[in-house]
Amino acid sequence: MQKGFTLIELMIVVAIIGVLAAIAVPAYQLYMVRAKVTEGLELTIPYKTIIVENVGTGASDLTKGLPNFAPTNIVADIETSKDTGKITISYTDKAQNMQLFLTPYDGAEGVKPIAAAVVPEKQITWVCSVDKPENEKYAPANCRGH
Repeated sequence: MQKGFTLIELMIVVAIIGVLAAIAVPAYQLYMVRAKVTEGLELTIPYKTIIVENVGTGASDLTKGLPNFAPTNIVADIETSKDTGKITISYTDKAQNMQLFLTPYDGAEGVKPIAAAVVPEKQITWVCSVDKPENEKYAPANCRGH
């Protein structure tokens, strides 16, 4: 009676593990970059709140009252347009040096951009976009394809 595994059986198991690793490692790396990109979106929450408050009061400078940004290991900078309220998130090399843009609209996406000193007529909608098409795979689903 035979005990143990044959060499062929062991080689088949090693080949299966190799194929799984070849698929899993790139997927895991993509997942890690996406998780890092999420940090930048979380850091913009106070920015979005203040911009919406400024737009609602008809402020001429939509950046009035924004916090000072301190760079992190993942997010290099957050810039905001005082006229349109557009937020630009610049990432470090740990998140592929990409940029995400959050653009506020008065109502439906792409219909009427927000402008300083103009009180919106509808609910503000934030639209997320990416700087380059090749970076879309790192962005959250709602940022892809804009």
